[in-house]
Amino acid sequence: MDLHQLYLDRLRQRDRIEGNFCYLFEAAVVLETAQPPQDSRDLVAKSLREELHAHEQEIHKLKDIVHLRSKDAEKLNDEIISLNIENSLLQDKLTALQAEYDKLIQRWLAKAQSEADAMNQGLA
Repeated sequence: MDLHQLYLDRLRQRDRIEGNFCYLFEAAVVLETAQPPQDSRDLVAKSLREELHAHEQEIHKLKDIVHLRSKDAEKLNDEIISLNIENSLLQDKLTALQAEYDKLIQRWLAKAQSEADAMNQGLA
C-alpha cells in the first residue's frame, strides 16, 4: 500500500467518524436573551458600585485591625524578651546567692566542728 492510498483511507475513516458525531451531537439552538432596559442596567451598576464601596470599606477596617493586632503582637514579643532577660538575670543572681549561702554554711559547719573539737579536747 502506498502512502497516498493510506492517506485516503485515513481520510475516509475520519469522515465516517465525524458523520457518526453528527448523530450524537445535534446543533444547539441559541435563544436570544431579552436585553434588560437601560434603567435596569444603571440600577444594577449603581448597586454593584455601592456593594464594591462597602466591601472596600470592610477591607480597610480589616487591614486596620490586622495592623493593630500585629503591633500588639510585637509589643507582647518585646515584653516576653524583656521578661526572659530579667528571668535570666534573676537566675544568675539566685545561683550566686545559693553559692554564697553554701559557702557560709560550710564555714559555719567548719567553725562549729572546730568548737566541738576544742570542747572535746578540753574534756579529755
